[in-house]
Amino acid sequence: MSTIQILASEKQIRQAVRRIAREVFRRYQGKSILLVGVLTGAFVFMADLVRELHRFGMRDVEIEFIDISSYNGTESGQIRFDRDLTVPISDRHVIIVEDIIDTGATLAFLLKLLEVREPASLAVVALFNKTARRVENLQAYNIVTGLDLPDKYVVGYGLDRSGEYRHLPFVGIITS
Repeated sequence: MSTIQILASEKQIRQAVRRIAREVFRRYQGKSILLVGVLTGAFVFMADLVRELHRFGMRDVEIEFIDISSYNGTESGQIRFDRDLTVPISDRHVIIVEDIIDTGATLAFLLKLLEVREPASLAVVALFNKTARRVENLQAYNIVTGLDLPDKYVVGYGLDRSGEYRHLPFVGIITS
């Protein structure tokens, strides 16, 4: 059985989700938004984010998912695009919902892919951020992040290792 060292507790994650929702509400109050969750890791964060936005009074929220990844096991590699959006995004306020920004390569690819579809605005929210591994310059984008993590392979709260550990209510590193 594996032991996991907790890096972000349930409470810390809940507070980070609330901060992100507050910022999204502040920026988009009175506007219709389309949240685009990046499968599969962002599904837990996206569900909690949508509920928090509702608590803040944001009602005009549509959700959609896209499946794009660069991880094969525990290593980042070639970008794989498995599922595109099913709705047009032209003239819409689109917010990409990411579980974690690591190297930024997948996110940069996705942003370029969506920009050509001419959304009214394009922003990113990511619950976790690893700046130590960043290879893409994403400063031109309106990115809101919740918690910074060290350069370690993390699991929990939607993040997995070969499909396991997504269900954990916290984030941590496997120590044994």
